Amino acid sequence: MNRIEKILRFRNSSVLYGLLCQEFSNQRRNYALAIFFMAIMAGTTAASAWIIRDVSDSIVLDQDLSKVLFVSFLIVMIFTLKGFSTYFQAVFLTRAGNAIVASHQIKLYERLVSQSLSFNMSVGTSETLVTVTEGPRSLSS
Repeated sequence: MNRIEKILRFRNSSVLYGLLCQEFSNQRRNYALAIFFMAIMAGTTAASAWIIRDVSDSIVLDQDLSKVLFVSFLIVMIFTLKGFSTYFQAVFLTRAGNAIVASHQIKLYERLVSQSLSFNMSVGTSETLVTVTEGPRSLSS
């Protein structure tokens, strides 16, 4: 890796670090809820692996219909909870990302409006539109 790549890597990481520090306080509720649902997802993943033992024991060894039905019910509940937690985790992370993009678009719009007429005449409309729409959107990817 040459020196320019190192500088660009450091610059990109410092920009991301600054963005994270700046926006985390505004979005901490969304991030906390997303982490909470991620923890539920991890727990349900572990529970689904753990319950496989009970499935094999109840079907092969015990041959007890009531236990098979109970374990089947638990499996349905585990995967339902996992589905809901996956959905809500994605919702809260998307909300945080969209809020960050929106706040940076507002800052960019305010900055563009405060520019002089000569700036607006010298910069093309298409370049301005790409900067306004795609610049902040690149933060979420």
